[in-house]
Amino acid sequence: MKNYYQVLGINKEADEESIETAFVTLLRKCSDEEFTVVEAAYRRLSQSQLKADYDEYFNEPEEARDICLQAIELIDAHRF
Repeated sequence: MKNYYQVLGINKEADEESIETAFVTLLRKCSDEEFTVVEAAYRRLSQSQLKADYDEYFNEPEEARDICLQAIELIDAHRF
């Protein structure tokens, strides 16, 4: 499971501007294969409620966290 903060190269305390800056910077550098992961990270972390949900589940014990994050990714894939 990808850690979206690591994908964007930011920390949990990053504000919306920092998240957007990281996303734009990575877009200039990433390959087509990486784009999907970078875009998913940006979509999740750039919206305050989605970011809060992600943060809540990311703090769960590892096995439970992985299950929750997989569910979040599936939901995101069908939402957009």
